Amino acid sequence: MDDLERQLKRFQQRYKVFSQQQQTFTQALDRARTDAFQKTAVVRSINQILGWLEHAVHSATDRRILMLFVDLCRDLDRFRQQVESHNMVREQLGKNQGLKNSLAKWRTLCNIHNDCANVRVTFPHGEVNHLSCDEARNYFGGVVSLIPVILDTINEVMENLASPRLSSTQKSNTSQRLSSRQHSGRPAPPGPVNGMDERHTRFAPEVQQIPIESKAPQQSQYYGTEVEDLLKDMEQMKWAASRKPWKP
Repeated sequence: MDDLERQLKRFQQRYKVFSQQQQTFTQALDRARTDAFQKTAVVRSINQILGWLEHAVHSATDRRILMLFVDLCRDLDRFRQQVESHNMVREQLGKNQGLKNSLAKWRTLCNIHNDCANVRVTFPHGEVNHLSCDEARNYFGGVVSLIPVILDTINEVMENLASPRLSSTQKSNTSQRLSSRQHSGRPAPPGPVNGMDERHTRFAPEVQQIPIESKAPQQSQYYGTEVEDLLKDMEQMKWAASRKPWKP
């Protein structure tokens, strides 16, 4: 499993180098179509690019970038054959339907005769968005999306391989803990009762709700002293203001 993951990382590094030359790749495809008198042809398969390489490509730069793409697709198909021959994959093919579907998708995408014109890579990839115009998206969107989709499919294969391995590891850890409890003489934790743990059902039946009585607000202890004195002072001030001035 570790060696497969290391090879996948190497393929990702190779594709990273290739994706930095995407504009050079699409320009080479456009010139190859023109030289092959197929100016409006949609790039549909790896075999179509191989035909242009053999008969229509004369520039060394165009040949280099197109061969880089073809070699990467060929090596990804060889990697698929290596994964399918792995012992772990053979053991899980019969009982892991997700792994089987991912390998079948990988095999189809790497087929040189497969029509990849409708293949589109989605977020977080941005290869299609980097194309210059709508014509380039219509003509080159499929071939530009091919390798990223293959790499995503390989990630799905690795996840399907890792999920049964993780569940078996969890089961073995649980059995080891139970056996250690038995050897040490400690009681095992209580099992679930009707799908629920016992500590959750101990106080589960009928929870009585206690009504909350409403209480009248209590008056402050200063109500009869300070407030009352304040009112008296206000009355005296009003009385003093209403008195007429004394005249001798």
